[in-house]
Amino acid sequence: MPAVTSSSRPLCGGGACSQRTLCRRLGVDRTVMTYLLNDLEQAGLVERKADPSDRRSWHIGATGVGRRRWDELRGPVNAAQRQVLELLPEGLRVPFCAMLGTLAGSMDHLDQAECGADAPRPPGGAARAGRRAVDC
Repeated sequence: MPAVTSSSRPLCGGGACSQRTLCRRLGVDRTVMTYLLNDLEQAGLVERKADPSDRRSWHIGATGVGRRRWDELRGPVNAAQRQVLELLPEGLRVPFCAMLGTLAGSMDHLDQAECGADAPRPPGGAARAGRRAVDC
């Protein structure tokens, strides 16, 4: 299920992104992303829509089923995150999460050109001033 989790997270804020943006954001080869999206679409978790301004491009968005599935997975994902963070000394957890938030916010900034101002945000996170809240 990790592939479903990591590829669905950017889509579950209700918006859609281009397939190219997802590849760049997740560091996934275009061919691999195509197969992954085929599987997610077949499972009813995402849908592809043609970009009206460029018929060679597709916008990928989570379906209602996909968003509900993400909501189901958030608990276990957050539990795993807490388990990893417990490996750090308590005094380093908040600064570590702040650094991750800065990195995630930078990625959002890079994606604005392709996803627009309504770029999807993961549930519970909000980008502001180049930073995204990271649930720690």
